[in-house]
Amino acid sequence: MSVRVRYAPSPTGYLHIGGARTAFFNWLFARKMGGTYILRFEDTDTARSTEESLRHILEGFEWLGLEPDEGGKKGGAHGPYRQTERFELYYQYRDQLVKQGVAYPCYCTEEELEAKRQAAHAKGEIPRYDGRCRKATHEDIQKWEAEGRKHAFRFKLPLLTVRVEDEVRGFVNFANVAMGDFVIIKSDGTPSYNFAVVVDDHHMEITHVIRGEDHLSNTPRQMFLYEALGWTPPKFAHLPMILGPDHSLLSKRHGAVSVLEYRDRGFLPDVVLNYTALLGWSHPEGKEIMTREEMIQAFSLERVTTNPAVFDVTKMTWMNSQYLHVMPTPQLVSLVKPFVPSAWPQDEAWRVRAVEVVKTTLNTLADFPLNLKGIVQLEAESDPEVSNILALPTARQVLAYIYEILEDVAPFEEAVVKQALAEASTSLGKKGKEFLLPIRCALTRQLHGPELAKVIPLLGREETLKRIGSAVQ
Repeated sequence: MSVRVRYAPSPTGYLHIGGARTAFFNWLFARKMGGTYILRFEDTDTARSTEESLRHILEGFEWLGLEPDEGGKKGGAHGPYRQTERFELYYQYRDQLVKQGVAYPCYCTEEELEAKRQAAHAKGEIPRYDGRCRKATHEDIQKWEAEGRKHAFRFKLPLLTVRVEDEVRGFVNFANVAMGDFVIIKSDGTPSYNFAVVVDDHHMEITHVIRGEDHLSNTPRQMFLYEALGWTPPKFAHLPMILGPDHSLLSKRHGAVSVLEYRDRGFLPDVVLNYTALLGWSHPEGKEIMTREEMIQAFSLERVTTNPAVFDVTKMTWMNSQYLHVMPTPQLVSLVKPFVPSAWPQDEAWRVRAVEVVKTTLNTLADFPLNLKGIVQLEAESDPEVSNILALPTARQVLAYIYEILEDVAPFEEAVVKQALAEASTSLGKKGKEFLLPIRCALTRQLHGPELAKVIPLLGREETLKRIGSAVQ
C-alpha cells in the first residue's frame, strides 16, 4: 500500500512553529517512502475559522516549499479538502452508527452539561457524560422535542481498556471509564473533531497519522469509531511537545510566532525547516545542518524521541547565519533585495559589493541594512566612545597618515587597500585596535563592523577621504 499522510490545520490562526514541524515531518515521511502528502483544512469551527487564516497558512506552506501533492490549491481525487464541504458524508455515517445502535441523540442542554461538570469537579472526579440520554425513552424524546430542544449525537463507549499502538511511543493503554460517551455531531449540525477526522482519514486513504502529542488522548475514541464503522485504522505516530527554553509550554514570548514573521525577520525557509526537524528527531550521524535531501534520506519515525523538544530562537538564528555565510553571493544578493531601504543604491553592482562586505557578519537577511547602516550613511549622533577615540592625538596621527596613503592607492580595490593598511600599520608602529579603531570610527562612527579592507572600496576613494578628513578636523 502506498503511504499517504496529511497535515490538517484549523484555519483559526496562523501557521506557527509547532504546526510547521508537524507538517514537515509528514512531508519528510511521504518523500522518504515515495508516498503522497495531503493538506486538509478542518474548518468546522465557523466562529473562529477565517479565509484570512486559510490564505496565511497556504502562504506559509508556499514560502516553506511544502506545497502538498493533494489538497490546498491543488485539489485532488479525494476532495473536497475542507470539512465544511463534506457534511453530507459525515451525516451518512452518523445515520449508519445510529442504525447500528452505537450512536444516539442527546438532548442535554449546555447548561445541564455544565452543571454536571461542576458537580464532578466539586467531588474531585473527572467530568464525563453520565449517559442520561443513552437510556432515554420514547416519551422522554417526545417531551424534549416538544420543548424545542436541539439534539447532538453521541457515540456509545463500551467500558473497556483500549490499547493504542503508537509508532513513537509503543503501546499506550487508556481506561474508557474516564471518557464517557462523546459527541460525534454537535447540536448545530457540525461534526466533532474525532468523528470528522476518522471519516476524512478513511476516505482519503490515510495510512499514517503523524501529529502532535496533544492528540494522543483522542486516539482511543477514534479507534472505537474505526471499529464500529468496520474500517482499518491508520498507523499513529505522536510527536513530542515543543517547549520554550525555560521548559514551559511554547508561547509567543519564546518565539512561537507565525512562520511568515520569521520570513519577514530575514530567516531562510530551509533554516526554519532544518531547525524544526531537530525538534524531536535527530540524524543518525548527529548532523545538525542538512539539506532537504539529506533529511529525506535520513528520516524515520524510529528516530523520533518521546522527550519534549526545546525551541530556542537563538540556536535557529545561529543556524541561519551558517547558511548565509556559505551562500553563493548571487543568491544572497537576490534575497537581500527586499530588505534594502528605498533611499539606498538599488543597482545590482552595488548590492554585490555590499553583500561581499557584510556577508560573514549576517545572522539574518534583515541584518543586511543594519550592518551597512554606518557605511551607507553616517549617523548624526554616534557613541560617545567614538568621539573620545577620534579626539585622541594618536587617532589624529593615524588618520592623517592613512589619508595620505589612500589618496594614492590604485586600483581602489580590497587586495590593494588591505596591503596599504598593513604597510601603514608597520610604518606607524601601531597595531590592532590602536591602528584600526580610529579608521573605523572615522568611516562609520561605529566601534565594530566588517573588515575595513572591504568597507573602504565600497565607500570609494572620494567618500573615504571625505570622512577621514572630516574626522581629523
